[in-house]
Amino acid sequence: KRLNLSSINNLMEDRLSRFAKAEKLHALGKLAFGIAHEINNPLTNVSMNVEMLVKDLAEPIDKKRVTKRITSIERNLDRAAKIARELLAFSTEKEAEFVPASLNDIIKSSLELLGSRKKEYKLTVHLDDTPPIAAIPWKLEEVFLNILVNAMDATPKNGVIKISTRYEENQVLAKICDSGCGIPPEMISLVMDPFFTTKEVGQGTGLGLSICYGIMDLHGGHIELESEIDQGTTVTLSFPLKGVTNG
Repeated sequence: KRLNLSSINNLMEDRLSRFAKAEKLHALGKLAFGIAHEINNPLTNVSMNVEMLVKDLAEPIDKKRVTKRITSIERNLDRAAKIARELLAFSTEKEAEFVPASLNDIIKSSLELLGSRKKEYKLTVHLDDTPPIAAIPWKLEEVFLNILVNAMDATPKNGVIKISTRYEENQVLAKICDSGCGIPPEMISLVMDPFFTTKEVGQGTGLGLSICYGIMDLHGGHIELESEIDQGTTVTLSFPLKGVTNG
């Protein structure tokens, strides 16, 4: 019996399509599991604090205790909102225009967005004079925020985190070095994969570095990681200057 190549091709396409859908559903299942735990924790904390705040307000007001409750509510709502932003950034692409931008200014604004949390670490910032790069600034802020938050999560309080920039071989380079727990060698090649995380369930979705990788690729740049257990991790971001204008 002669083989029908057209039928075989159709069968292969059908199998591949089913496989792709199965893989997507598997990934979405993992995502939903992580997101459910990740969002549930801060919202549970908010609910408890609101309940206790109602009781506090029924008695003579202790301003210090009420302020503590409100601060906790704000912090946990911010955490839930951050998770939602990560998910939206992973699942959607907004139209954006590249403009000449200072990487140093983007880093400074990213540090501002970290708020008071950065005071819990010994941050050293050394920003060399660098030429402008073609960038979507708010997207690169997201890259630096993700990397800096990861560095803080991995580093003990009062630990050292170093941030630096330099111009080299027609590229602008940025380095973020932490003094944290490091990443096992067998996991270095996996950390950019969507949904992969070394954090405990409920502590991370695994979207952050995958988003960073996509944004760096959009900018024609590269992201590299070097890490040593108990010594820390260094993330190097490189941005080409090709096509930059000062218009």
